Order: sequence, then structure tokens, then C-alpha cells
Amino acid sequence: MSDDESDRFTLLDWGTSAPVAPAPEAPVAPPVAEPVAPVASLGAAQLAADRQAARDASVRDAATRAAMAATVVAAQEAARVAPAVAAVVAATAATATTARTVADERIGEAELISGVGDGVLIGWDGQGEISHGDLAAVLADAGISASLLPKAREPERILGAILGRLATKDRKIAKSPRGRGLGDGHWTIATADPEAAVGESFGRVSVTVTLCDGEVTTIGETALGSEIGTEYRRCRDAEIYPAGEVTAWLQTLIRDAWGGIRITGQGWYLRPRYRAVAARLHAVISRRWGQWPHRLMPAGTTEELRENLAGGLIAEIQAVLSSIQAARAQATEAGRESIGARRAATLLADLRVVAERARLLGSILDAAGLAAIRGEALAVAATLATEADDQSLRSALIWDEVINGT
Repeated sequence: MSDDESDRFTLLDWGTSAPVAPAPEAPVAPPVAEPVAPVASLGAAQLAADRQAARDASVRDAATRAAMAATVVAAQEAARVAPAVAAVVAATAATATTARTVADERIGEAELISGVGDGVLIGWDGQGEISHGDLAAVLADAGISASLLPKAREPERILGAILGRLATKDRKIAKSPRGRGLGDGHWTIATADPEAAVGESFGRVSVTVTLCDGEVTTIGETALGSEIGTEYRRCRDAEIYPAGEVTAWLQTLIRDAWGGIRITGQGWYLRPRYRAVAARLHAVISRRWGQWPHRLMPAGTTEELRENLAGGLIAEIQAVLSSIQAARAQATEAGRESIGARRAATLLADLRVVAERARLLGSILDAAGLAAIRGEALAVAATLATEADDQSLRSALIWDEVINGT
């Protein structure tokens, strides 16, 4: 495009007429002895050429305006549907998620090259027992949230026994039926009115006690409520966990809270960002329970690590398949033809968790490892195709992100 044409397009874009640059003068030729055309013929030819040029300019102007209008319409349409698209994406992303979902930054290539990205291996031999209270002290000393403590094994039994000891002829305790949105248990403590006549109400409600997720809350008389809460915590903290239960709790903590991956025979691999908290836990718990190595071992990026991590993730997928088979066996025993959409969605969510963890390790796992993980997971997900709903199945799209390392 010449400079003249460029200027003309810019002006047309603003909706104005473009000036036409005068044509350069031709060199003067020597006079020839040819007849000169009539003036009338030259005027008609020039007029026709001008009209054609005007029509061409009009066509170009209309095409430019049409392109601009199409661009504006496309932008308006994109803006109009953007909220709906965002809602669909958000709904899909939220489908079949669980508390185990790990959302974290991936390890950067620069960190891997410099060695800062080295993870750590953590492992132990479970020996001995430990109380709930001692485990609470371990987490406190390591600077780890108490919300990660194991729940009391029999909280309802513990609280029920405490309340039972409070019952007298002047104090009645009634437990509310389940299924009323009152947590895991709800009790009402009523104190008798000594001046009440026969046939009148027994007395007044002095305290209500609610048990929810292993924690007790009370409403009413402060002194009695405080006594109940203190005794419950004392009895709960005195609960003793054998070695197997402590090991199971540690595995859940490392896998679900920190995204660890189990490597058979070598313990658990943790990404670099969890090296510090793992070292604090190791320093505290190794003095109170189990057999631990003297120091945790760093794990640099090697071919062996890649293969072991891929194998660990595939083992988790196979564990989900075992859960599917067990759920189907239970459904058959109960006379049901299917495990149901809700159970299928939960199992697909377990697969999604593995996908998230594979994605976060995308800088370590190579293409072959990711492909093996993805293929194994999609094969397991396919076994739920007739039982899970469409929304849950759409969540399996995350495996496309895994294979692409995004």
C-alpha cells in the first residue's frame, strides 16, 4: 500500500473524505502532428472516470464501516456472554471438589535448576502409642494448626458419659433426636424448680450442649457450661491412639494438607514449599513417638524421582478403582443396581485430587509420566460413566490440563 493509500484509509476510518493527491505532471512531449480529440469527448471520458472513482471510494468506505461495525458487535456480544461463560467455568471448576483439593504454585524451572526446588522425603516406623493431648502439643510446638488434629474417636460417648454423671433428681438431661440440624449431638439440661406445684412444669432449661465435629459448645449457665467443656477436653485429650492410628493420621496430614506423594519403601515426597514445616514436625514428634531418621533427606529432580512420583500417583488412582469396586459390591449386597450419582461424584472427586497434584508437579514429571497418569485415570473414570452425572464427568477435563502441563 502506498503512503497515499494509507492516508486515505485512515481518513475514511474517521468517516471523512480523503483528499486525492494531484497526479505528477508528465514530461512534455514534442509536438506531434496528430489531430486533437474534440473537447466534448474528453469531458465525457473524464466525467465517467470521476464517477467510477467515486463509486470505488464509496465501496471501500462502506466495507471499512462494515468491518468496524462487525468488530464492535463482536465485542459487545463477547461482553454480553462473558458473565455466563464465567459462571459455567466456575461451576465446572467447583464440581465434585472436596476438602482434600490441593491448590498451590507449581515448582518453577529456575528453582529446579538452582537446587532451591529440591523437595524432601519424610518417613517413619510407627511404634508405641500417644494421647490426643500429646499430639495437640506436638502440633503446637511445630507451629501447625490444631485444626489438623485427629478427631476424637468416640466424642459422643465421652460427652454422654460426662452429662450422665451430672444427672440428679433435681437435674434432668434430655438428648434431642438426630436429623434436626443440631450437629452430631444435642442435649438439654433442665434444673428442677423446688417451688413448683404438682402438675406444673419440672423447672427451667439451664444449659444446652451441642457436639459438632468433635467440639463442644454450650449456651446457658456459664459455670456449668464451662465445667462440661473442661471435662470433655480433659477426657478427649486422655484418649490413646495406637501406632497404626497415628500412622494413618500422619499419612492423611501429609497427603491431604501438604500434597505429599507416597513412594513405596521410601516414605513420602513433599514439594519444596513444605520442607520447613516437615522439618519442624520431624524435630518435635521424633522426640515423643515412633522411630524417625536423624534428619530428613532432600530429594533433587532425577529420573528415578520422576518414575517414583508417577508410580505413586498411579497407585493412588488404582486405590480409587478399588474403592469403586468395593462400593459396587456393597450396592449389590444391598440390592441396588448402582452405587448412585452422589457416590460416583465423590469417587471422581478423588481422581480430580490426584490430577491436581500431578499438575503441581508438572515441572518434575515428564510427558511420558503425565501420559501414563492421565491414561490410568481416564480408564478409571470411564468405569463411572453410566453412574455419574454429566457435571461430575465434565470435571474429568482437568486431565487435559495435566497432560499439557498447564
